[in-house]
Amino acid sequence: MTGRRETRKQAAEIRRKAGVPDDNQEHAPKETGKPGETAPRRRLILTPASEIEPEPVVWAWEDNGHGRIPAGSLGLTAGREGTGKSSFAIWQAARVTIGTLPGAFHGRPRAVIYVAVEDSWKHTIVPRLMAAGADLTRVYRAEVRTIEDEAVSLSLPADNKLLEDGITKYDVALVVLDPLMSAISDTLDTHVNRQVRRALDPLAGIADRTGALIMGIAHFSKSGGTDASSLITGSGAFKDVARFIFAFATDEDDDTIGVITQTKNSLGRSRLPSLAYRMIEAIVPTTKGDAKVGRFVLDGESERSVQDILGGQGTAEEQDEKVNAENFLREALASGPRRSRDVEEEAKELHGISQRTLKRARRDLHIKAAQKATGPRKRVRDGKEWADGPPANEWWICLPEYQGDLEDLGQGANRDAKAPKPNTPTRAECQRASDGPRDTAWPPGTLPPAGETPQSANGQSQGAGRDTATRPEGQGAEPAVGDPARPSGPLPPGAVRELVLDHTTDQLIPATKSAQDPAA
Repeated sequence: MTGRRETRKQAAEIRRKAGVPDDNQEHAPKETGKPGETAPRRRLILTPASEIEPEPVVWAWEDNGHGRIPAGSLGLTAGREGTGKSSFAIWQAARVTIGTLPGAFHGRPRAVIYVAVEDSWKHTIVPRLMAAGADLTRVYRAEVRTIEDEAVSLSLPADNKLLEDGITKYDVALVVLDPLMSAISDTLDTHVNRQVRRALDPLAGIADRTGALIMGIAHFSKSGGTDASSLITGSGAFKDVARFIFAFATDEDDDTIGVITQTKNSLGRSRLPSLAYRMIEAIVPTTKGDAKVGRFVLDGESERSVQDILGGQGTAEEQDEKVNAENFLREALASGPRRSRDVEEEAKELHGISQRTLKRARRDLHIKAAQKATGPRKRVRDGKEWADGPPANEWWICLPEYQGDLEDLGQGANRDAKAPKPNTPTRAECQRASDGPRDTAWPPGTLPPAGETPQSANGQSQGAGRDTATRPEGQGAEPAVGDPARPSGPLPPGAVRELVLDHTTDQLIPATKSAQDPAA
């Protein structure tokens, strides 16, 4: 029991030092100074709605006539690491300082307070602000000095009063907390709603009283799902207290292209169009050389949403599997093109990588693929396979740097393939010739194919009255074309001419049969 009391005393002392009021102290009566009299620390005040003057929403940022961010509010920009959240905040800050942000701040440059805990000011923040065109004289780095003159990070809610005084003194229009989680006192559990609200509710009050926009940057958790607001790390109070939330996600094929979806807009229209953006490289000159940083570029509306992209990325476990598959492909294809079939079998049998995961990894690595005639020679004839045909096609894959080798692959095999003999009709051409309509008149002195009667231009049969020659009976089948034994005259009556396929030479040769022959 003594240990529990000591623990409660220590927790109360930590809350007192952080400026967090104790629930019991808030409700405890307060001495009035008169003997025997006490006054409550809290009072209930009721104000009729008729005494509250209504006002329209003032939009700090408007996009194509739609209010996106209300002034005097607290909001979040959230996404996974490296999706451009901080770059977006710097883009907003730069436009506030030069008065070009569409909305209430347009035309009047205002100051910005930027609380950066993770990034270096001289290596990252200042070069990015310069690349975005910000007025650096209006951007302030926020630090807190202790009694011992030690510089420490801003801690909320302990430093709420200091922050509000700075906003008022410097006419600040935008406060960026990057990231918001690091600005919250470490005495508060960020996974407990009630404790998080002790930091965020007063912060929202500061925004309302000063008219400043307070933007906190948050991260997504590693859990799967497509509800971007629910992916924000920490308790649900973060998304509940915020008046606006922007979710960020990068393209699965190109991480320099991304999408912003506004998942919450409490004071404006919901389901606003998503926005597309790019990250481009910018070179910033400094006294010690050029600095290369990323610059945020907004590209207008996007047909896709963050939910669409998250739906295709899968859970954190699936992301790890894809990374393993990417590493396997880099190693397996390090020496040049390989048969796709061999790579898939190796991935499944030796590394346990599924075909679906391997396909996603191939897409992200921009693996090149092509069909090449490198397989065994095969020809199907009479239901059997013969090894005298052209090389079979196979799928090959390679890394982008080996694309030239992939294009050259199989060219020697194609040159060795058997070329078709000239002027030799194929089997398909013969089939089309026999199946298709024949309305062309046959020359005099010749006979049509078996079973057909040629028609003249006026639709009458050409068989009547035709002048035909005769062949002596018993002469037999007509010799092949070009054979000296083949007579040059027309065939005997009742005989028909056919073309048959000689399987030994793959050529069509003429043959004749008697019309009275049952096999004809």
